[in-house]
Amino acid sequence: MKIVKHIGSYTFEIEGKSIKDMWKNLSDISEVFGDQQCGACKSENISPVHRVVDDNDFYEMRCNDCYAKLSYGQHKKGDTLFPHRKDKDGNYKKNAGWEKYNKPADVDQPAQAPPQKQTKKLNF
Repeated sequence: MKIVKHIGSYTFEIEGKSIKDMWKNLSDISEVFGDQQCGACKSENISPVHRVVDDNDFYEMRCNDCYAKLSYGQHKKGDTLFPHRKDKDGNYKKNAGWEKYNKPADVDQPAQAPPQKQTKKLNF
Protein backbone atom coordinates (compact mmCIF):
# COMPACT_ATOMS: atom_id res chain seq x y z
CA MET A 1 0.00 0.00 0.00
CA LYS A 2 1.16 3.52 -0.72
CA ILE A 3 -0.12 7.06 -0.22
CA VAL A 4 1.25 10.51 -1.05
CA LYS A 5 0.97 13.13 1.70
CA HIS A 6 1.76 16.84 1.50
CA ILE A 7 2.96 18.48 4.72
CA GLY A 8 3.72 22.14 4.14
CA SER A 9 6.32 22.40 1.39
CA TYR A 10 7.27 18.72 1.70
CA THR A 11 5.75 15.81 -0.22
CA PHE A 12 6.10 12.31 1.22
CA GLU A 13 5.39 8.94 -0.32
CA ILE A 14 4.38 6.66 2.55
CA GLU A 15 4.36 2.91 2.25
CA GLY A 16 3.15 0.19 4.54
CA LYS A 17 1.95 -3.40 4.58
CA SER A 18 -1.27 -2.44 6.35
CA ILE A 19 -3.34 0.58 7.29
CA LYS A 20 -1.74 0.45 10.75
CA ASP A 21 1.79 0.53 9.26
CA MET A 22 0.87 3.46 7.05
CA TRP A 23 -0.77 5.28 9.98
CA LYS A 24 2.37 4.82 12.10
CA ASN A 25 4.63 6.05 9.29
CA LEU A 26 2.38 9.02 8.60
CA SER A 27 2.31 9.87 12.31
CA ASP A 28 6.12 9.71 12.56
CA ILE A 29 6.57 11.99 9.56
CA SER A 30 3.88 14.44 10.71
CA GLU A 31 5.42 14.74 14.17
CA VAL A 32 8.83 15.67 12.74
CA PHE A 33 7.81 17.81 9.76
CA GLY A 34 4.50 19.17 11.04
CA ASP A 35 5.89 22.53 12.17
CA GLN A 36 5.62 24.86 9.19
CA GLN A 37 6.67 28.02 10.99
CA CYS A 38 9.02 29.08 13.75
CA GLY A 39 7.39 28.92 17.16
CA ALA A 40 9.30 32.02 18.30
CA CYS A 41 8.83 34.54 15.44
CA LYS A 42 6.23 32.74 13.24
CA SER A 43 8.49 32.89 10.16
CA GLU A 44 7.99 30.14 7.56
CA ASN A 45 11.70 30.35 6.69
CA ILE A 46 12.74 27.19 8.58
CA SER A 47 15.11 24.38 7.64
CA PRO A 48 15.92 20.91 9.00
CA VAL A 49 19.47 20.68 10.36
CA HIS A 50 21.63 17.65 11.14
CA ARG A 51 24.97 17.91 12.88
CA VAL A 52 27.43 15.50 14.44
CA VAL A 53 29.31 16.28 17.65
CA ASP A 54 31.68 13.68 19.14
CA ASP A 55 30.07 10.91 17.06
CA ASN A 56 26.58 11.89 18.29
CA ASP A 57 23.86 12.90 15.82
CA PHE A 58 21.76 15.96 16.59
CA TYR A 59 18.59 16.88 14.72
CA GLU A 60 16.82 20.22 14.85
CA MET A 61 14.57 22.53 12.89
CA ARG A 62 16.11 25.99 12.67
CA CYS A 63 14.61 29.37 11.86
CA ASN A 64 16.66 31.22 9.27
CA ASP A 65 15.26 34.58 10.39
CA CYS A 66 15.51 34.70 14.21
CA TYR A 67 17.82 31.63 14.60
CA ALA A 68 15.54 29.88 17.09
CA LYS A 69 15.62 26.08 16.98
CA LEU A 70 13.41 23.14 17.82
CA SER A 71 15.53 20.20 18.97
CA TYR A 72 14.56 16.58 18.33
CA GLY A 73 15.26 13.51 20.42
CA GLN A 74 15.72 9.98 19.17
CA HIS A 75 13.55 7.08 20.31
CA LYS A 76 15.53 4.26 21.91
CA LYS A 77 13.80 1.72 19.67
CA GLY A 78 13.19 2.26 16.02
CA ASP A 79 14.78 4.91 13.86
CA THR A 80 12.40 7.77 14.64
CA LEU A 81 12.60 11.28 16.09
CA PHE A 82 10.37 13.39 18.33
CA PRO A 83 10.38 17.15 19.04
CA HIS A 84 11.54 18.30 22.48
CA ARG A 85 8.51 20.29 23.59
CA LYS A 86 8.84 19.70 27.35
CA ASP A 87 11.55 20.65 29.84
CA LYS A 88 13.32 18.16 32.10
CA ASP A 89 10.50 18.49 34.68
CA GLY A 90 7.82 17.56 32.14
CA ASN A 91 6.41 21.07 31.71
CA TYR A 92 5.67 22.38 28.24
CA LYS A 93 8.24 24.89 27.01
CA LYS A 94 7.31 28.31 25.65
CA ASN A 95 6.88 28.73 21.89
CA ALA A 96 6.02 25.02 21.44
CA GLY A 97 9.64 24.10 22.21
CA TRP A 98 11.33 26.60 19.88
CA GLU A 99 14.20 28.24 21.75
CA LYS A 100 16.58 31.07 20.99
CA TYR A 101 20.13 30.85 22.24
CA ASN A 102 20.83 33.54 24.80
CA LYS A 103 24.54 34.08 25.20
CA PRO A 104 25.48 34.56 28.86
CA ALA A 105 26.45 38.14 29.65
CA ASP A 106 29.99 37.24 30.73
CA VAL A 107 30.89 35.31 27.56
CA ASP A 108 33.21 37.08 25.13
CA GLN A 109 33.58 40.06 27.42
CA PRO A 110 37.14 41.35 27.67
CA ALA A 111 38.75 40.56 30.96
CA GLN A 112 38.90 43.59 33.19
CA ALA A 113 42.28 44.68 34.40
CA PRO A 114 42.73 44.49 38.16
CA PRO A 115 42.23 47.81 39.89
CA GLN A 116 45.31 50.00 39.94
CA LYS A 117 47.06 50.34 43.26
CA GLN A 118 46.53 53.84 44.45
CA THR A 119 49.33 55.50 46.29
CA LYS A 120 49.39 58.84 47.97
CA LYS A 121 52.46 60.95 48.04
CA LEU A 122 53.10 62.21 51.52
CA ASN A 123 55.04 65.41 52.00
CA PHE A 124 56.94 65.86 55.28
